[in-house]
Amino acid sequence: MKQARFNPLFVICGIWIFGCSASPHNSNDYRAWIAIESDDSGIKVEAYCLNNTSEDAVLRYELKAKKTGKAGKAETSQAGSVEIAGREKKSLSRLGLSVSANDSYRIELKVYKDGKLGAEDFVSYPEEL
Repeated sequence: MKQARFNPLFVICGIWIFGCSASPHNSNDYRAWIAIESDDSGIKVEAYCLNNTSEDAVLRYELKAKKTGKAGKAETSQAGSVEIAGREKKSLSRLGLSVSANDSYRIELKVYKDGKLGAEDFVSYPEEL
Protein backbone atom coordinates (compact mmCIF):
# COMPACT_ATOMS: atom_id res chain seq x y z
CA MET A 1 0.00 0.00 0.00
CA LYS A 2 1.31 3.44 -0.95
CA GLN A 3 1.66 6.03 1.85
CA ALA A 4 0.16 9.48 1.38
CA ARG A 5 2.69 12.30 1.27
CA PHE A 6 1.96 15.83 2.36
CA ASN A 7 3.43 18.86 0.73
CA PRO A 8 5.00 20.87 3.62
CA LEU A 9 4.14 24.17 1.91
CA PHE A 10 0.47 23.17 1.74
CA VAL A 11 0.46 22.24 5.45
CA ILE A 12 2.14 25.53 6.47
CA CYS A 13 -0.27 27.60 4.33
CA GLY A 14 -3.24 25.73 5.81
CA ILE A 15 -2.06 26.41 9.37
CA TRP A 16 -1.53 30.09 8.53
CA ILE A 17 -4.98 30.47 6.92
CA PHE A 18 -6.85 28.68 9.69
CA GLY A 19 -4.78 30.38 12.41
CA CYS A 20 -5.58 33.83 11.02
CA SER A 21 -9.26 33.15 10.50
CA ALA A 22 -9.60 32.02 14.13
CA SER A 23 -8.77 35.53 15.31
CA PRO A 24 -12.03 37.33 16.14
CA HIS A 25 -10.72 40.85 15.51
CA ASN A 26 -9.19 42.11 12.32
CA SER A 27 -6.17 44.30 13.05
CA ASN A 28 -7.92 47.13 11.18
CA ASP A 29 -11.10 47.00 13.29
CA TYR A 30 -9.75 49.46 15.88
CA ARG A 31 -7.06 52.11 15.87
CA ALA A 32 -5.44 53.57 19.00
CA TRP A 33 -3.14 56.57 19.27
CA ILE A 34 -1.61 58.92 21.81
CA ALA A 35 -1.37 62.70 21.46
CA ILE A 36 1.07 64.77 23.54
CA GLU A 37 1.19 68.51 24.16
CA SER A 38 3.94 70.15 26.19
CA ASP A 39 3.87 73.41 28.11
CA ASP A 40 5.81 75.05 30.95
CA SER A 41 4.27 72.76 33.59
CA GLY A 42 4.92 69.44 31.82
CA ILE A 43 3.10 67.36 29.26
CA LYS A 44 -0.54 66.60 28.62
CA VAL A 45 -1.28 63.13 27.27
CA GLU A 46 -4.54 62.12 25.61
CA ALA A 47 -5.38 58.59 24.45
CA TYR A 48 -7.80 58.02 21.56
CA CYS A 49 -9.51 55.12 19.83
CA LEU A 50 -11.28 54.82 16.49
CA ASN A 51 -13.82 52.07 15.88
CA ASN A 52 -13.42 51.21 12.18
CA THR A 53 -16.30 48.75 12.26
CA SER A 54 -19.98 49.51 11.70
CA GLU A 55 -20.91 47.86 15.02
CA ASP A 56 -21.04 49.44 18.48
CA ALA A 57 -18.48 47.99 20.88
CA VAL A 58 -17.42 47.94 24.51
CA LEU A 59 -13.64 48.23 24.72
CA ARG A 60 -11.24 48.05 27.63
CA TYR A 61 -8.14 50.25 27.63
CA GLU A 62 -4.91 50.58 29.58
CA LEU A 63 -2.77 53.72 29.49
CA LYS A 64 0.65 53.53 31.20
CA ALA A 65 3.31 56.20 31.59
CA LYS A 66 6.75 54.95 32.65
CA LYS A 67 9.07 57.71 33.84
CA THR A 68 12.85 57.51 34.16
CA GLY A 69 14.77 60.42 35.62
CA LYS A 70 17.34 61.64 38.10
CA ALA A 71 15.07 60.64 41.01
CA GLY A 72 14.68 57.07 39.69
CA LYS A 73 11.78 55.29 38.02
CA ALA A 74 8.03 55.68 38.43
CA GLU A 75 4.91 54.43 36.69
CA THR A 76 1.37 55.72 36.55
CA SER A 77 -1.55 54.04 34.85
CA GLN A 78 -5.22 54.41 34.05
CA ALA A 79 -7.59 51.73 32.85
CA GLY A 80 -11.27 51.48 32.13
CA SER A 81 -14.02 50.46 29.77
CA VAL A 82 -15.71 52.59 27.16
CA GLU A 83 -18.68 52.21 24.84
CA ILE A 84 -17.88 53.32 21.32
CA ALA A 85 -20.26 53.50 18.38
CA GLY A 86 -19.43 52.16 14.95
CA ARG A 87 -17.13 54.52 13.00
CA GLU A 88 -16.72 56.72 16.11
CA LYS A 89 -13.50 58.37 17.35
CA LYS A 90 -13.37 58.74 21.12
CA SER A 91 -11.03 60.14 23.76
CA LEU A 92 -10.31 57.38 26.27
CA SER A 93 -8.16 59.04 28.92
CA ARG A 94 -6.09 62.12 29.81
CA LEU A 95 -2.96 62.42 31.92
CA GLY A 96 -1.00 65.45 33.09
CA LEU A 97 2.66 64.64 33.77
CA SER A 98 5.33 66.85 35.29
CA VAL A 99 8.70 66.88 33.58
CA SER A 100 12.03 67.83 35.11
CA ALA A 101 15.42 68.10 33.45
CA ASN A 102 16.67 64.67 32.31
CA ASP A 103 13.22 63.03 32.71
CA SER A 104 11.99 60.73 29.97
CA TYR A 105 8.70 58.89 29.50
CA ARG A 106 7.51 55.87 27.59
CA ILE A 107 3.73 56.04 27.27
CA GLU A 108 1.81 52.95 26.17
CA LEU A 109 -1.84 52.50 25.18
CA LYS A 110 -3.50 49.12 24.71
CA VAL A 111 -7.14 48.63 23.67
CA TYR A 112 -8.88 45.27 24.11
CA LYS A 113 -12.06 43.83 22.61
CA ASP A 114 -13.44 40.71 24.30
CA GLY A 115 -10.16 40.24 26.18
CA LYS A 116 -8.03 40.27 23.01
CA LEU A 117 -5.68 43.06 21.98
CA GLY A 118 -7.46 45.14 19.34
CA ALA A 119 -5.04 48.07 18.95
CA GLU A 120 -2.02 49.64 20.60
CA ASP A 121 0.31 52.60 20.39
CA PHE A 122 3.31 53.97 22.26
CA VAL A 123 5.24 57.22 22.28
CA SER A 124 8.43 58.38 23.93
CA TYR A 125 9.01 61.82 25.42
CA PRO A 126 11.25 63.38 24.50
CA GLU A 127 11.08 61.67 21.11
CA GLU A 128 14.79 60.79 20.95
CA LEU A 129 14.57 57.77 23.33
